[in-house]
Amino acid sequence: MINTVEVASHCVCMDYDGNPADDCWGCYDDSKENLHHLIINWLGENDAPSSATVLVQGKGMNWTGDTGYAKCDANTILDTIRLERVDYRIEFYQDRDNLTARRWSHDEPMGSARFTFTIQKEN
Repeated sequence: MINTVEVASHCVCMDYDGNPADDCWGCYDDSKENLHHLIINWLGENDAPSSATVLVQGKGMNWTGDTGYAKCDANTILDTIRLERVDYRIEFYQDRDNLTARRWSHDEPMGSARFTFTIQKEN
C-alpha cells in the first residue's frame, strides 16, 4: 500500500466531507504534520533513527529539467525541495521502505520534478 501526503503552498482547506471550508485552521501546518508522520513511518521501515542523513536526488527540476542532489536531515526533507516565492505542490509517496516525491510549480506544470530519498548508512 502506498501512503501519500500532499503539501501545497496555497492549500485550500476542506471540511470532513471534502468540500471547501469557510474557515481554515492551518492546512499547510496540517500537511506538514502529516508529512512528518509519513517520514517517521518511512524511517521505521528502514530501521533508521529520526536523526538520519538523507540523500535527495532530483530530476526534471525547473524549466530546464535540471538534475541534482543534496544531503539533509530527515526532518528537513520538505525544506530541501520546496520552492521560495512561488506556488508549488509536492506529493510524497511512501511504499514500505521507499520514499519518493513529485513537484508541480509554474516551471514544472506537469509535475516533472521527481525526487528519490535514500537514507545514508553510518559507517
